[in-house]
Amino acid sequence: MISRRWAGAALILALVVPAPWAADEGNGRVVRYADDALTVRLARAPVGEVLEGIARQTGAEIRGEPAQAGEISADFEAVPIAEALDRLLGSQNFTLVYGDNGKLKVVQLLGVANTQTVVRPMRSSTTISSDMTPEDTIGDVLNLPVTLLTGSRLARRMGKRTAPLREVLQTGLGDDDPQVRSETVRIALQTVQKSPQTHAAVAGAVGSSDDTTLANLLRDTAGAHAEEIATMIVSETRIPALRAKANMFLTAPRLEE
Repeated sequence: MISRRWAGAALILALVVPAPWAADEGNGRVVRYADDALTVRLARAPVGEVLEGIARQTGAEIRGEPAQAGEISADFEAVPIAEALDRLLGSQNFTLVYGDNGKLKVVQLLGVANTQTVVRPMRSSTTISSDMTPEDTIGDVLNLPVTLLTGSRLARRMGKRTAPLREVLQTGLGDDDPQVRSETVRIALQTVQKSPQTHAAVAGAVGSSDDTTLANLLRDTAGAHAEEIATMIVSETRIPALRAKANMFLTAPRLEE
């Protein structure tokens, strides 16, 4: 059975990608991962929560334990992840392991030695193969490069024509312009539905999740645009399980605030 975590990731692929991790926007805690680099804004954040945020953003498994408990304060922008972890972890040694698809798979925390190892299998392109697990498929699709239409509002908002799907979703779904949100929805659905592997991974994960979990995830991440996005999913998706879940969300009674 697909885990709840990856059921959520499947729904994310179908349009609800969470905003960059923030334990509490009011206290300024942010960990964002894009293009194999970290942006961090932390003020006395517990090291365990920071590692959890990195795991959520990168999709990598964190193995081992931090050498020291305590809090982290840091502020930097788009620093390569190896250097970023070096800043965050101080003297602790670690190893980064990448899959043959170029995606970060494991952050292995080791002893205190102030050294780092990066293991990158050689590869020529990003591919989704039929023998990959749904979890790997979903994680890889989020990192696939997406080419936007020249001159489209979404491309103008992004400031570039090519970006990982994760970044496109993070930028487009929260935009105030409904046309930008609509373009983002279509790009995400096209990406999810373009191969049997991604289609099956999303269908399986969404179909195995309870309605309440998915509804809460949608509301938490899309906010005031949740109903709008669910309506677009219903009208445009070719994944029956996803359409059914979106319909249930739209027809479920709302509790009074």
